[in-house]
Amino acid sequence: MSSLNHLHPQRSYKIAVLGDIHDAWDEEDHIALQQLDVDLALFVGDFGNESVEVVRSIASLPIPKAAIFGNHDAWYTATDWGRSKCPYDRRQEDWVQQQIDLLGLAHVGYGKLDLPQFNLSVVGARPFSWGGSTWKNERFYQERFGVHSFEESIDRIISAVQKTAHDTLIFIGHCGPTGLGDRPEDPCGRDWKPLGGDHGDPDFAAAIEQSRTLGKQFRWLRSATCTTVCATRKPSSAECSMCSRKPFT
Repeated sequence: MSSLNHLHPQRSYKIAVLGDIHDAWDEEDHIALQQLDVDLALFVGDFGNESVEVVRSIASLPIPKAAIFGNHDAWYTATDWGRSKCPYDRRQEDWVQQQIDLLGLAHVGYGKLDLPQFNLSVVGARPFSWGGSTWKNERFYQERFGVHSFEESIDRIISAVQKTAHDTLIFIGHCGPTGLGDRPEDPCGRDWKPLGGDHGDPDFAAAIEQSRTLGKQFRWLRSATCTTVCATRKPSSAECSMCSRKPFT
């Protein structure tokens, strides 16, 4: 849970960041999130293995929300291995597209959502990311998004930034940007065998850096392994070695 106090000091806002649900979502979670009385919910992917019903439930939440999909949300679609294990007839159904359609405007992968009630916009990094420094799942990204490389992915994210209606932005991604460390305990460090290595998204990092040329400055709202949420605003005196971001809670 994070505060949006820095956006409007005269009142307090609360956001909830939820990721890696992996099917562990039921009616009690649905109710609990509403009772937390949050102003904004940010879902950062891995609802389950193309778990349409989980996404359907989350899409029905009557609170402001934005979401991006993780690698498990295209588990039976993005890779040859996954397609070989697919439990449904792919000629008749498309669970990836069903999830996207259910979220509608709340899905911000390669896009943005303007929230005038908070005077901010949410921008999404590359959806369905598996993380790491190599371009993966070429067929999937070509067919679904017309994207063939990290360079084209950067362009898609920057295009979304340019279309935002507000100077204050929140970036969300399933995997964070590269540059946050390569130890297993680091935000995007590889914590499975073989241990170590920066598993962040290089296109996400480059898009953040390029956004600075548009007059954007950065501060962290929250970061956790395989999830990233960062806020941008101008001006800001918060600095770090990567992109003028500073952690806070």
